[in-house]
Amino acid sequence: MHAAFKLLIQEHKEAKKDFAILLENKDEFDTKLIDKICNELTRHMDMEERYLYPVIAKKKALKEEAEEATLEHDAARKLIKELQGGKLDHVERKVKLEMLQLDIEHHVEEEETEVFPKIEEHFSKEQLDAIHDDMKSFKEQAQLTISKR
Repeated sequence: MHAAFKLLIQEHKEAKKDFAILLENKDEFDTKLIDKICNELTRHMDMEERYLYPVIAKKKALKEEAEEATLEHDAARKLIKELQGGKLDHVERKVKLEMLQLDIEHHVEEEETEVFPKIEEHFSKEQLDAIHDDMKSFKEQAQLTISKR
């Protein structure tokens, strides 16, 4: 598996772990962890939408996958906006978090089992290296920005 996908898969694992920690205590939610999850997911989606999906959408064999992934991101962004809006009661927050978790799990499963292998079939190592380098730089820049806050 190419480094570009390893970077994304590592982030998928981190999100899964954070959701598990957050949702193990459904009586009281850690608002800092909710913010962390929402911010990390947003940055991850921004990175994919900027450096991965536009590139793969240019290939006829992957255009539909790029469009579907973008639509799934749109749904996740809507839930994130609602979670960060602060106007939810406990039950609404619980439901929105569980919906977001399920949406992300579905998206991750498709990416890791179907989309990433298909991308590897249609792109050269050099093309994937360029995608990886762009995503890695984007992530590093985002982390620098966060650490300056």
